[in-house]
Amino acid sequence: MDYIEFSSFSSIWYWLGVLVVWTAATHRTMGVPFYYWILARRGDDYMRYYLEQLVPENANLTLKMYQGASWVAFAASASFLVTTWGVLAFYYQSEILQALFFLLVPLSGVAVIRYQFARIITKTNPKFDDLYRVMYRFRLYTMLLAAASIFLTTFWGMWVNMVNSGILSVSILP
Repeated sequence: MDYIEFSSFSSIWYWLGVLVVWTAATHRTMGVPFYYWILARRGDDYMRYYLEQLVPENANLTLKMYQGASWVAFAASASFLVTTWGVLAFYYQSEILQALFFLLVPLSGVAVIRYQFARIITKTNPKFDDLYRVMYRFRLYTMLLAAASIFLTTFWGMWVNMVNSGILSVSILP
């Protein structure tokens, strides 16, 4: 008798979690809601001033967070953990680990994108128009990563559900 259900791809709660995570990741650019950028772009002088002050400060905080890390040790540890996670998830066909893999691993890509754009902002110290262009690209890249991640997650989830329900009798792994 199963008390806890681990079939993630057929659970509405998993898909709501995917929706919330990617909405939050794409809505806030460098810690600021995108709606603020729209207001500033439409001519709100206070919002322009606010963003010119806040975004470089958030970029500095992002860089400080990453500066103390030993990158070689971090990269080696992260590679080992993600590889182990991937083997456990896909070779041993653990659906909950697969679901979390598709949800959390692409978010590490968002962290890398955020770090790169934080470096650009702190090096150039741009005014609002240039800052808006940089943040628009940051949001665009995050949205493209989100779209690709959601597409792959949906495709894999449909595959798993069809295999589990008996529609497909083929499994990728032995």
